[in-house]
Amino acid sequence: PGLLHKMQRCRGELVLFNSPLDSNPEDEQLCVALMEWTEWIWPPLIVGLAGVALVVVSFIIERANRRAFFTKCCLDALNRKQRKDQEDLLYSIFPKDVACQLIQKQSSQKKEGTAKDELKISQSLDILLSSSSTALFRQKTVAQMHQNVTILFTDTVGFTAMSQTCLPYEVMHFLHNLFLGFDS
Repeated sequence: PGLLHKMQRCRGELVLFNSPLDSNPEDEQLCVALMEWTEWIWPPLIVGLAGVALVVVSFIIERANRRAFFTKCCLDALNRKQRKDQEDLLYSIFPKDVACQLIQKQSSQKKEGTAKDELKISQSLDILLSSSSTALFRQKTVAQMHQNVTILFTDTVGFTAMSQTCLPYEVMHFLHNLFLGFDS
């Protein structure tokens, strides 16, 4: 019989029955040696397996932390880009002074740190682009005093029909020339 068979037999005879079934001294010595070897090998084997498990778990945790860091960096970059795009949009819609006030107001509200403030920028843009833009200005007046300014309200007869039949460039050219005439 092979070593595996003898080992199983030794375990059965020595552990279960505490006395060998046959009196072969060579088998008894082999059984005692195998039992001593198994008693000696288990502690380092368990420690080794625990070490391997620890390395595997550490690798998985490290990889998850790296992914989380990368995701956070990507989100921060996207947020910076989105904030810049929103500021550019505000600068394109409003005069520079008004846009600066709105951006400053948004950044001061964001520093307060509430969850509602995180949505203020996108909500402000929605408000600005909607017809009820006065809701944004209710808390603080953003009007400024200008000297020697004339405000002209005009209704150009046939403008709607003309704007529907002409190219946008032609409409803008017409309006530009019209207001240059009013200014002079």
